Amino acid sequence: MSRTLITLDSVSASSVFIILLLVTATANQGCRLNINYRSFLENVRNNFIFKGQSNMVQNILQVTNGLPGENLSANLTGRILYENRLKLWRKSHRVSSFNTRFVLAIAPQSNPPGEGLAIILTRDPQVPENSYGQWLGITNAGKDGTPGNKIIAFEFDTRKSFREDVDNNHFGVNINSIKSNRTTSLTQFGVNLSSLTPITATIDYDGTKKMVNVSVSMNKRGANSEFPILSMPLDLSRHLPEDVYVGFSASTSSDIQLNCITEWYFSSSDIEKYNATHFYVAILIPLTSVICMGSLACCIYQKMKWKRKCTKDEDGTLDVETQCLMLGPKKNRFKELKVATRNFNSRNELGRGGFGIVYKGVLNEIIRNDPKKLDLSGSSGCRRRKSIRLEKFDGADFGFWKMQIKDYLYQKKLYEPLLEKKPEGMKDEDWNLLDRQALGVIRLTFSRNIAFNIAKEKTTTGLMKALSSMYEKPSASIKVHLMRRLFNLRMTDGGLVAQHFNELNSITTQLSSIKIDFEDEVQALILLSSLPDSWNATVTTVSSSSGSNKLKFNDVRDLVLSEEIRRRESGELSTS
Repeated sequence: MSRTLITLDSVSASSVFIILLLVTATANQGCRLNINYRSFLENVRNNFIFKGQSNMVQNILQVTNGLPGENLSANLTGRILYENRLKLWRKSHRVSSFNTRFVLAIAPQSNPPGEGLAIILTRDPQVPENSYGQWLGITNAGKDGTPGNKIIAFEFDTRKSFREDVDNNHFGVNINSIKSNRTTSLTQFGVNLSSLTPITATIDYDGTKKMVNVSVSMNKRGANSEFPILSMPLDLSRHLPEDVYVGFSASTSSDIQLNCITEWYFSSSDIEKYNATHFYVAILIPLTSVICMGSLACCIYQKMKWKRKCTKDEDGTLDVETQCLMLGPKKNRFKELKVATRNFNSRNELGRGGFGIVYKGVLNEIIRNDPKKLDLSGSSGCRRRKSIRLEKFDGADFGFWKMQIKDYLYQKKLYEPLLEKKPEGMKDEDWNLLDRQALGVIRLTFSRNIAFNIAKEKTTTGLMKALSSMYEKPSASIKVHLMRRLFNLRMTDGGLVAQHFNELNSITTQLSSIKIDFEDEVQALILLSSLPDSWNATVTTVSSSSGSNKLKFNDVRDLVLSEEIRRRESGELSTS
């Protein structure tokens, strides 16, 4: 009876808690603006307003449109704005705070390049007439400096066009004008806008203190290298209307550059009007939620305590059912299974069962009783012991298996039969026993179909020669199989770069063993082409930076690894 009551109480508490969460979520709906794009896929195009000569190409926002190497038009101007407006302030003079971080990539197409790119807050999404060149799509000669412009711009300028510009590599804060109210050279911070290196910029605005802080970093240094470049007081409510568009503006002149945004994050605070209803929502609902969560926790604790009591025998030992649960199969996350099966690769399919396709997988922590793994430790019982796990050979990647089995035989001092010569002084019966032991260990690492194919081999050397003849000879079918694996290789989105490199190196090493080698630049191109779409910005940057020079595999590999470290440290990749 008590068990039934606990279950009902738990369900009731859970239901109340879920309802309260829904109420809280509804009550907290305000005027926040949240934007988060690590890349810009085609299905998000309608989330943006494109004006002038702007576009979205290859998962990148191109504020001035074009592709590297093309004959680009001069005197372009464009704007890209988010479709929803930001509630910047209210008549009570409460001003929203916001934080935005974006990655800009400027690719010079002339020497010198021009002109620049800015992130803007504006009343009007339209591009002003004749705002190309030095005007950056912000304003024009006829309207420059007029309060009616209602625009604030944070510019990244590659030309010194006005007396206020400190050099041709500077950042500035502009109010209703192209002429900066505050400006600073980026050269002193080691940042070069025209270096082809993606640059991360962060703008943090405190609506309470009316203060803006700007910091930048060269992406290759990692997120921890971000440093402040400018800080100034700024009351946005004095210059902008309550509701504004947020986005980017850029232009070119007779000097040309590509002005691109590869990532964008924006988050603002809620400035809903204060009233008594919101006060009660803010106080009573969290308080009620805490009480319900406490009740739920107590119910769960009592239920678990009851279960522990019921699973013990009279003498205090755990019953058989509980022991089976402790030794049973371990549950794994979907991400772990995805990595273990190499994104559910068809090469790892074992067959079909009652619930669908069955895959072979390799986990960091090997699951007990895995039919595709061999525990050669000789341990038994419930206590865990350190052991060596060898992947069973099923005909794939003979070179890797051969390396593993040789290392294991050397570790267990069973390597001498591999040398094809009996040591001096060893008796024949001892040699035969040693050879039979090595042969048995090797056979235990075979899958069923491999074991049947070499069942007639009675010695270690004969077995290894037979395997080499079947799986190391450079037949046309093996070449086709390896080349097909190489051409179909593609890193999964969010996958580990190191694991992808291992797969790529495994294939190229096997090809090299059958005398198929690639030039260094070809290997670099294969690596770049195997990266997922979310890496398009990096691929474009690396490709453009090489110019007429040949790419080097080691350089490309190091750049990709550095980019993964940057993404992981900045929280763009999950580490779970």
